[in-house]
Amino acid sequence: MKSTKYQVLKSDFDFATKQLKQYKEIIDQQKQELEAYKSVLIRIVKVRTDPAMYKCWAREALITVDKTLN
Repeated sequence: MKSTKYQVLKSDFDFATKQLKQYKEIIDQQKQELEAYKSVLIRIVKVRTDPAMYKCWAREALITVDKTLN
């Protein structure tokens, strides 16, 4: 009887730890995505507030559009 209870508790514990590992992986992945979005947002803000960077960005955007249209 004791071994059965132990097996049930062990399987529950193993299942819970497996789920926690999966949640941790998901959280870590979302943290990485958030950092990527933040870096893009910071770049956009810098481009919009600095005239020199805006001109450079606009030039790159026009070149990209020309390449896609041709």
